[in-house]
Amino acid sequence: MSALDTYKEIVDCDGISKSEINAIRLAKKWKFDMSYASSRTFPTSDRCEEMKAAFAFPTEPLSREEETFPLAYGIVVHKNPMQVLYMLSAIYQPQNQYCIAVDCKASEIFKKKLTSITNCFGNMHVIYLSGGDLPLKTNLEMVRIFKALNGSFNSVVADYQSHRAGSPDKPSPVTLWKSSLSATFSRESANFIVSSRTTSELLQYLSKAFCPDEAIWTNLGGNVYQLPIPGGFNSWDMRQKLEQVFGTVAYARGRTEFGLYQPEKYYISRFQIWSYGFMPCYGKHLRSSCCYGVRDVP
Repeated sequence: MSALDTYKEIVDCDGISKSEINAIRLAKKWKFDMSYASSRTFPTSDRCEEMKAAFAFPTEPLSREEETFPLAYGIVVHKNPMQVLYMLSAIYQPQNQYCIAVDCKASEIFKKKLTSITNCFGNMHVIYLSGGDLPLKTNLEMVRIFKALNGSFNSVVADYQSHRAGSPDKPSPVTLWKSSLSATFSRESANFIVSSRTTSELLQYLSKAFCPDEAIWTNLGGNVYQLPIPGGFNSWDMRQKLEQVFGTVAYARGRTEFGLYQPEKYYISRFQIWSYGFMPCYGKHLRSSCCYGVRDVP
């Protein structure tokens, strides 16, 4: 970032982190020059070396603890290769694995640029399927969080709205719950998911559903009596516990009695603020979700 035109002169990261009004005001005025950055990042020759020189891609693990506890990321993207590259450089560690799912409707230019990035790394893999997040924790903090979870499956629990199911040809293989796009789980859970026939049946059932990626994780991890996944839990028990501890927050348009919390104290996989919640958003809302701004940094 420091190599970008006027960035160092205008953006005072230390002042922003201390909530200094003048630093926040100036940072809001800075505009990212996409064309300049892209021309330096996707050159016609020596692509990998120039990209690695411009971005922070470590070549060695930062600690022995991180080296012996590698993580795996699943990332869904469809546009803005520069934003994807910044995100990857923020979470990259050579011992980790990264699976990048590219929407099949993404442009050919986007697909080529993503392929050019992943070809520079042996631990990045692209698959073409039908985002842009940033980490709130360091890789070492993530390692210690996973250790503390001790194999537990972490996912949102909410009632599944019947209108989301569409017109399935047959009943769901498990009790349906609404979840989030993101979840955190162990390698043992992942092995179980990819080898379970129920996973294939659930994906087939959700193929005609509205926003099926928000109906996968809790249905796999939160139906432990129907699907005995390692680290799984009972969503009914979790639902009752959450009602007792937090009360409820009505979901959009009141289509469910038991909805999402803002933000969830038990759900640590993703921090997300919705336009119909109670948390302030100092950036802007995109498809009802907060895209954080400078004032959100502190």
